Order: sequence, then C-alpha cells, then structure tokens
Amino acid sequence: MEKTENKKAQKSPKKREPIEVKMNWSYVYFCPYIILMGLAYLVGVTLLCFRASYHRIVRLDDDYYDKFTEDEKWMRKNFTSIFTD
Repeated sequence: MEKTENKKAQKSPKKREPIEVKMNWSYVYFCPYIILMGLAYLVGVTLLCFRASYHRIVRLDDDYYDKFTEDEKWMRKNFTSIFTD
C-alpha cells in the first residue's frame, strides 16, 4: 500500500504547453504619436511659463507704462489684477 502511494506522489506533473504571446502592433504604431504629443505639451508649457515670467518682469518696468495714456494705465492696473491674483 505504501509503495503505491509514494509512486503516485512522485509522478511528475503533466507538461503544460507554452502560452503563445502575440504582439499587438497597433500600440507600437501609436507610441511615436504619444511621445510627440508629450514633447509638444512640455514645449508649450515651458513657453507659456517663460512668457508669463517675461510679462511679470515687463510689468515691473516703469518704461512699459509710459507708452499708454492715463486711462489705459488705469485699466491695465485695475483689470490685470483679476487674472494675476
């Protein structure tokens, strides 16, 4: 009895067939588009940040305000603060 039980326990498990992995090429073709859009986004955000910092510097410059009339200066002073809080 004991010998038969040991033989059953020592049997090797059945070999499984390897799983075949298929490449989905649509992702590969779509990848450069994602990379380019990400780079375009980063360039756009960088340019917007530089533009915003440039305008903050220019607004501090007194010569910038000399170009405008008194009404335009008043309008710029009061209404740009709405957007730059």
